[in-house]
Amino acid sequence: KSAFIITWKKNGVVYKSFKNVKGINQSGNPVFTFLGVMPYQNNEKGEKTVMITGTVDTYLYNQANWQDSIKIKSNNIVLAGSYPE
Repeated sequence: KSAFIITWKKNGVVYKSFKNVKGINQSGNPVFTFLGVMPYQNNEKGEKTVMITGTVDTYLYNQANWQDSIKIKSNNIVLAGSYPE
């Protein structure tokens, strides 16, 4: 139930899945719909990991020029996350 923020860096330009300019703050907008989680193999540091599945439908906004955006949409996203014990 928490918000995901997607950050993508390309050629020195930082894109994020929200606008935060001139009083418009979308950092709490949902961009990822969580569908499931399951245990996965330990990472190279020996930490436990999980596989998170879901969907995404949002824009990534250039943080230096919010009018520059990239649309991303997928019905099958798989993310991995580790957590120390």
